[in-house]
Amino acid sequence: MTDDLTPETIEPDETTEVPDETSDTVEPDAETSDTVEPDAETTDAPDEEEADNLASLPPERLAKLLREKRAAEASARGRLRDADAEIARLTETARAAQRGQVAEAANRLRALPTAVADVVDRIDITSVLGEDGSIDREKLNDAIEALFVTRPHWKMPKVSTRSGPGIAGGESGYEHSRLREQKATWSDVLSQ
Repeated sequence: MTDDLTPETIEPDETTEVPDETSDTVEPDAETSDTVEPDAETTDAPDEEEADNLASLPPERLAKLLREKRAAEASARGRLRDADAEIARLTETARAAQRGQVAEAANRLRALPTAVADVVDRIDITSVLGEDGSIDREKLNDAIEALFVTRPHWKMPKVSTRSGPGIAGGESGYEHSRLREQKATWSDVLSQ
């Protein structure tokens, strides 16, 4: 319900006709139309006019405008802080995943278990990224192998898979089987 002081606005469209006092069949045109279609410029105009004439506004209205402005700024700052925190969290998660991939590659390339953390620290992850932003496996393998060239003590030595007589450090088959069959007793341990 509207009061008598508030004018009613009717938005004309293509199918409605605005009646005129002189004739019932007159179509609306720019000169006879009493209503104006609202658009972005006309709906925001009172606020812009008030903002331009701040000196003429009452103190209550100024205080309200200031509170609204501060609330909007605080909301924007809060959203910005939340976005920054989310970016930091996601960046840290991505770095941890990349470091995990480097550690996995170091293990696969036979780094000593005690040297894996050193390998991960020494590899520059940005230098092993591919065009799509993920770790390029070939670049990573090359970087780890290059690191092993400068620090060969970080890589496990190659171990011969063969055993038996004639292998350095190996025992003859007869002696090895005889030692395995011999059991130690407490008297043997205490006499030594």
